[in-house]
Amino acid sequence: MGRLKASSATPTIRTTSSRAPLSADKIRNYRDTYRRNQHVAFLPACMSTSGRIHGKPLRLIFFLSNKQAEDYFAAFGYQPHRQEFCHRRGVFFQQNQGTIGMA
Repeated sequence: MGRLKASSATPTIRTTSSRAPLSADKIRNYRDTYRRNQHVAFLPACMSTSGRIHGKPLRLIFFLSNKQAEDYFAAFGYQPHRQEFCHRRGVFFQQNQGTIGMA
C-alpha cells in the first residue's frame, strides 16, 4: 500500500504499489470519456458498509426519478392522476437506486 512520509511538514503518501501507474491510466481514460461525451455524468455517491445510500445522493435519486416520471407522461401527452404519477416515480426510483447500488 502506501506509507505516510513524516519527514516533511505536510504529510504525503508514497505508494509502493505496482498498480499506481495502471490506476492513473484508468483515471485518465475515464476523464477523457466524460470530457468528450457531454451526456454522461459521474457523481461519486457515498454508501455505508451496510449498503445504504446516504441522504444527499438519495435525494438526488428522488429528484432524478421525479423528472423521469414527468418526462414519461409528457411523452405520451397524458396528465396522470396522483397515484399513477407516484407509482411511476417509485418505479424509476427503484431502478435508479438499484443501478447505483450495484455500481
